[in-house]
Amino acid sequence: MYKDRIHRRWKDTQKSRSVHDPTNLRLDIYQDKALCWYLTRLWEIGVPLRYKNVAAAINEILAAAYRPDESSPLPTVGEHWPSRWFKNHPEFAVRREKSIKLERQRAMNVDQIREFFDKYKAAVNE
Repeated sequence: MYKDRIHRRWKDTQKSRSVHDPTNLRLDIYQDKALCWYLTRLWEIGVPLRYKNVAAAINEILAAAYRPDESSPLPTVGEHWPSRWFKNHPEFAVRREKSIKLERQRAMNVDQIREFFDKYKAAVNE
């Protein structure tokens, strides 16, 4: 470290990089909260979080806040942006989905489910 940098930190005129406010954020505070709210709702209804779905949601948020009179292109996030966002938000996690076994997949037939519940009602009524 240089002498001047140490002196500025000692005088509290310059914060270290680990404590100063981040710059160049893609989302503002309200957009970040909206994304957190959206992902929480998806989790509550059982929708798994995937990086490409999160990136699509972020791009929708950015597109909604975009002003069309500007000459700049529509803002989007990069390929690795969602994974970095998840590192800053440990309350959310992307997990791999397990494929269901063939027997369970066949059992998810509407007719078989109805038949099961008909048998169940008959057993309860007896």
